Formats: sequence, C-alpha cells, structure tokens
Amino acid sequence: MGINLEAIEKAVEVSREHLEKQWDAAGTGSLSNVPLLALNLRESLNWRMIELADGVVLCLKKKNFLSAAVLSRSVVECVALQHQLL
Repeated sequence: MGINLEAIEKAVEVSREHLEKQWDAAGTGSLSNVPLLALNLRESLNWRMIELADGVVLCLKKKNFLSAAVLSRSVVECVALQHQLL
C-alpha cells in the first residue's frame, strides 16, 4: 500500500478552487449571525490549511515523510480549530 500522491494533489487543488479569491467582509457579516472576527479567522484558517497542504505534497514528493507528517498534523489542527470556532 503506497501513497497516492496524485489523489492528494487533486484534493488540495479542489480545496483551493473552493476558496474565495476575495472576501467581502461587509456583505458576509450582514448575512451571518456569526461575529465578523470569527468569519475572518475562519477564512484565514482556510488559506493556511491550503498552504500547509501544499507543504505536505512537496515533502511527500521529496520523500521527507517526517516533515509531511508534522505538516499533516498542522492541517488537522487548523480544521479542528475551525470546528471549535464555528
């Protein structure tokens, strides 16, 4: 059983495509019951998660599995923080 690097790269790319390129804070804040600061933090965590996932892919390509594991843990912590936040 090996690592399917192509599937990981595709998942990261799909996640990146779903990120908003520009965030309308005023519009989002007026439509949501969640405080604007929380929405801003969530958006920042989304971008950070993608950056970390890019690092995971890069480490896997270089066969640096220890660094990939550490970065993967960071991605999971970003997701957990998002769920606690909202």
